[in-house]
Amino acid sequence: MKKIIILTSSVILLVAIALTVVFLIIPMLNVKSNEDLFEYHIEMSDTICIDKYLGDSPDVVIPDEIEGKGVRMVSGMAFSDHDINSIFFGKNIEIINDHTFKMMSSLKEIKVHEDNKFFYAEDDVLFNTRGDLIKYPPGKSGDKYVVKSGIKRISNYAFAGCDELVSVEIPQGTTYIGSGAFSGCYSLTTVKFPESVSHVGKKVFDGCQKLEDVNIPECIKEKHMDIVFANSNLLNK
Repeated sequence: MKKIIILTSSVILLVAIALTVVFLIIPMLNVKSNEDLFEYHIEMSDTICIDKYLGDSPDVVIPDEIEGKGVRMVSGMAFSDHDINSIFFGKNIEIINDHTFKMMSSLKEIKVHEDNKFFYAEDDVLFNTRGDLIKYPPGKSGDKYVVKSGIKRISNYAFAGCDELVSVEIPQGTTYIGSGAFSGCYSLTTVKFPESVSHVGKKVFDGCQKLEDVNIPECIKEKHMDIVFANSNLLNK
């Protein structure tokens, strides 16, 4: 009887070990390499440009390298078919296309590698080191945002699709507001422009039907208001 018990215990132990190995191996088989997660092409022999994200995770990490080459660029429609919650840019990213974030309505967090020399993130908002606000995540919570001092430019589509924002304040010293910067901000009612603003792009407030209060610098009033405030109810006032 003792031999049978020992034998049975040994079989159970072996089965347990086998199952453990299987459960450890299966996840490893499902893990994709960077080469599998992205469509990309090589430029200038040593630069990787990300063309399309192929993964299924809502949390994207742009790697430092693929095939031993630096990942330095992200194209405009790389994430157009995905619901992305967060994105982390590696240390080698130098160029992010204006339209990269255009279809990312669920994006809540933007992070950047601390050693990146071209971009950085503060409170999940993306900036470049030249003094431009690149992107405020459309899914970020909060209805008010005050752009920090020292920002010179609000990039094209910087706040596009941020339909929770009600109020945005831009600091003195900012001179440039890019095209479509607030397009699709359906809840936006107030934007405070400083007198330092000298350029406002086309359709900055496209779709902002609730917009009621924008202090417009004199130099902007002289330009084509129908282009600047396209689809805004301010045109009817």
